[in-house]
Amino acid sequence: WVKHIPENVKVYICFDNDEPGRDAADKLAERIGIERCYNVVIPDCKDAYELLIRGGINSDFQILLDNAPKFKIKDVYKISEIFDKLKNNRLDRIKTFSDVLTAHLNGGIPNQSLVTISGRTGQGKSTLLLNMMVGHADEGRPVLLVSLENDLYFTIQRILEIKYKKVYNEFTKKDWKAIYEEMADYPFYVDTSMDTYTMDKIEKVVDQAKKTLGIQFFGFDHIGFIPNRDDAKEISQMVREFKMLARKYNIIVYMISHVRKVMGGNSDLSTEELKGAASIGQDSDIVLFIYGTRSGHEISIDKARMSRSKLRIPVVFNGDMGIISDDPDRSVKQYDETVDAPVVKEEVKELEY
Repeated sequence: WVKHIPENVKVYICFDNDEPGRDAADKLAERIGIERCYNVVIPDCKDAYELLIRGGINSDFQILLDNAPKFKIKDVYKISEIFDKLKNNRLDRIKTFSDVLTAHLNGGIPNQSLVTISGRTGQGKSTLLLNMMVGHADEGRPVLLVSLENDLYFTIQRILEIKYKKVYNEFTKKDWKAIYEEMADYPFYVDTSMDTYTMDKIEKVVDQAKKTLGIQFFGFDHIGFIPNRDDAKEISQMVREFKMLARKYNIIVYMISHVRKVMGGNSDLSTEELKGAASIGQDSDIVLFIYGTRSGHEISIDKARMSRSKLRIPVVFNGDMGIISDDPDRSVKQYDETVDAPVVKEEVKELEY
């Protein structure tokens, strides 16, 4: 309904007076336009219903409307406004499909991150991206995928196989009935408008998807589809614009990049091997490599701004269904040493009676 709201009206948003409510109000105001949205916060009450059952009347609520401030400018903070988040480790991180990967990223991927996924040909880069996106969609978080390399029908097939953990040609009539019912409102969107790209077109798609669909993740497969594939300057500019997309639209951007043809095994991969420009590794907040070893597949956290790097996460890779899952029989390694998962401090909330 966002697009149906007239331009010349004030919009008052009154969600629950708790952290999820405040976050939801901020996100809705961004979609409508913060310049015309007013933030109605009911003090000492969770919501308008509680105000009423405590004896509040229309005039009390009207006073709140009259004094409601506009929403604050996104990404502009007084330093003191983030003390509580730092104190309680409440930085906005989103968990991944892998509990082990999430733990070693100190609770997940920080919001507004640019995450680069890479690896050698045939190692599972696109599959890792799909597992990430399906994991988010399963949590009810809308995602948008641009896949320039894979056919639309194959992409949808892979999504269904990953979600339902079953080979596509083994789906029964009963399975399909459930799929039609369960997937009707599944928040996974695939853009098919681009056979190549321009950044203006990508930003337009992301802008529309953010406003109308409320996307929280954008996946781009892959960065090699550019007009001048060997133009390091152009690639560098594109990577920076992807990073700005993440910040401007308050989303996580996943970007697949290929690696250069170099000698050495998969375990030798690092940001220096990313094909195109050194800025890919420099501007990315997280760089993940996926590769196969004699012991099985691994996801390498080669770079992470706010957690440990150079970690190798063991995973089980099912190529038939495209499913990647944690491997409980192998340990996380940093170089040759076993690494335990960090303990993530969670906020302790007082019970209300």
